[in-house]
Amino acid sequence: LAKSIQDASTSIYHGRLLMMQVDIPKVLFPLEIFLRDSFKHFFVMALLLIFLVVYQNSLSLTWISLPLIMITYGTLILASGILAASIVPFMPDLHFIITTAIQLLFFGSAIFYKVEDAILPEHLNLVYLNPVAGILKAYRDVLIDSTWPDWIYLLKIFFLSLLMLGVAIRILFKFDHLYPRVCRQ
Repeated sequence: LAKSIQDASTSIYHGRLLMMQVDIPKVLFPLEIFLRDSFKHFFVMALLLIFLVVYQNSLSLTWISLPLIMITYGTLILASGILAASIVPFMPDLHFIITTAIQLLFFGSAIFYKVEDAILPEHLNLVYLNPVAGILKAYRDVLIDSTWPDWIYLLKIFFLSLLMLGVAIRILFKFDHLYPRVCRQ
């Protein structure tokens, strides 16, 4: 997530030489980053599943929900990356703010701990405002606990990500002709 969004946020700027030679849809720059990193994610996920089957002897029916969790996660990354890519050329320093915000999201997302063990029950709703925390919980539920994820929560993240993706693409196409001039400076 972090690497994808950070790289996508500067992808249009880094494609400035190509943009000045050819009229290319600017959405291709963050999309290329997303596809490259998705391939890496699928590879790592395959290794993780093999590891779990070989060393833990754990194969569960709940694993069939993994593609839906991955689609939700991918939609969130794609939407965030395209939104960042559409805005950063106009405000280059925003890239540093995005990097810091992503680090804050990770610190609050329970990568190294289980949210329920570290946070008081009355504050769990605040933690799950961070979509990364909820997606990590869904992965944990499926892969470690062999329980079904919270489908309502994942649907909310998915539809909000789709909405954000629509806004991001609209911004990107609205300013499509300005990016080569803005990135030249």
